[in-house]
Amino acid sequence: MAILARNTTFVDGNTLASSDLHTEFDNIYNGLIPAQLEDESSDAASHQAMSDPTGGALPASLKAEIQQLRYKIDEMQGTTHWYTAAPDNLTNLNSTVANLATQISNVTGFVARPRFVYQDNDEMEIHGGAWEIAGRVVRITSATTVDITPTSSANWHYLYLDESNITALSSYTIDTSSIRTSTTAPTWSSLLNGWYNSSDRCIGAIYGDSTGIRTFYHSGECFSFAYKISNISQDIDTTWTDVTLTAPGFCNKVGCSFHLAYVDGDGAGSWRTYGSPHDVGHYYGVIGTTNGTSDDQINSLDVITDDSQKIQIKHSATNGNTTTVYTDSWYFPVGM
Repeated sequence: MAILARNTTFVDGNTLASSDLHTEFDNIYNGLIPAQLEDESSDAASHQAMSDPTGGALPASLKAEIQQLRYKIDEMQGTTHWYTAAPDNLTNLNSTVANLATQISNVTGFVARPRFVYQDNDEMEIHGGAWEIAGRVVRITSATTVDITPTSSANWHYLYLDESNITALSSYTIDTSSIRTSTTAPTWSSLLNGWYNSSDRCIGAIYGDSTGIRTFYHSGECFSFAYKISNISQDIDTTWTDVTLTAPGFCNKVGCSFHLAYVDGDGAGSWRTYGSPHDVGHYYGVIGTTNGTSDDQINSLDVITDDSQKIQIKHSATNGNTTTVYTDSWYFPVGM
């Protein structure tokens, strides 16, 4: 309690002199100092004493009020004692926040691609990985299973980071609850340096049909099917023929196999990116005859497609020679 005490004990019937009143009031005026009001800082221990006001507990005294204020000061400063010099002031903090905002903008689009692992016809796993989304970098720290629901026909299942789920998290570590699938392909965002569907960021794609997802293997940029997919097989003459490869909507680089089969004449096969203005493309094989014996050629090549995953092929001569084009693998694009 307060240690300020009266200076004079008055008794009924005493005559009060002006000096008595002056002395008493001087005692009050001079006593209104911390040492006389509950002596809250008489030593180091009392100077450091604090009280947590969490929950709205009302202070029972001026001492408790002071200790609660000290607690909040110390909480804001993050220092050992409430009176220790603050590590920063508000001006510097504003500058720091501005610098952090600049640093965050510099990592927009950051990705550390994970490893995707096939499990069975309706499950795959994501091992590790980190991505920037909505101004924060989130990561997967353990093998995370994602369920893929089969569709009635062949389709791509795109894997998305669910932005609304992630921004509601207090942690930067995510699991399967933060990943959704969709058959809708993403589009490229130059502003966000990534592939997005609305505010959700695409991190990969899985191919499947009514029987489930197709067995795959993944390493680095390459996503390989366990066995080839035939995209065209026919007599190709001297006119460019369209071929749509089996690759996700964000992909422009595909691993292909070309089987050029001899039927009745020499010839060379060529390919080009769909929409190329140049009539001369790239060879994928040359066939001919030796003493009437037919020759076939099979070559594996990486090709560049247009944004619809198309290339074009043609032969150097009109004859019965046929070409079969297979998709073997596809490659992740920039930003994924």
